[in-house]
Amino acid sequence: METLWHTYVTRGHPAMARLGGPRVIRPVFDEAFAIGDLVLGGTLVDVKTYLEPAPSMGAFVDQLLGYVMCDVEDRFAIRSIGIYLAWQGELLHLPLDTALSLASGQSSFDL
Repeated sequence: METLWHTYVTRGHPAMARLGGPRVIRPVFDEAFAIGDLVLGGTLVDVKTYLEPAPSMGAFVDQLLGYVMCDVEDRFAIRSIGIYLAWQGELLHLPLDTALSLASGQSSFDL
């Protein structure tokens, strides 16, 4: 846990702070159909603690896009998605059009 905390403080927090505000913790979509991790300045962020995240990236993107689709009233004004990889201290940030292109198989993503 100490390693995760140090990585968050030195790398994760600064990266997420750059996304700006408003900040929403545990955003609820479609009357509790889905609950996300964070919305930071129009970016829906999911926190993942995988040691080897690469094989699961497609599923992570799909999960976030599912949450975005549940925000039918655009309450959170989500225009991009982010995946914070806790062990790596990396925040992957994708505009929605890029994420949709990935999910549809029209483009690929390299870590």
